[in-house]
Amino acid sequence: MGEEPEAVCPGRALPAGVDASVMTFGDGAHRCPGQPLAIFETDELLTRLLARHPRLVQEPDVGWDDLIEGYVLRGLRLIV
Repeated sequence: MGEEPEAVCPGRALPAGVDASVMTFGDGAHRCPGQPLAIFETDELLTRLLARHPRLVQEPDVGWDDLIEGYVLRGLRLIV
């Protein structure tokens, strides 16, 4: 928040790992307005991808991201 938390300051320094958009899919007053579209797009992608019966080539590394408070997958490889 800084010394003037209610002041408009587009150049305010952000903590490490915080994207410049400063938005997440969280709930409440600061919920991302694009969440329904992102969920629809993800559903459409997975539906079409899984309909092609992909084969797993490399399992992902599963980790935790404190910033988003959720799991992250890295290194997943599929053959379609």
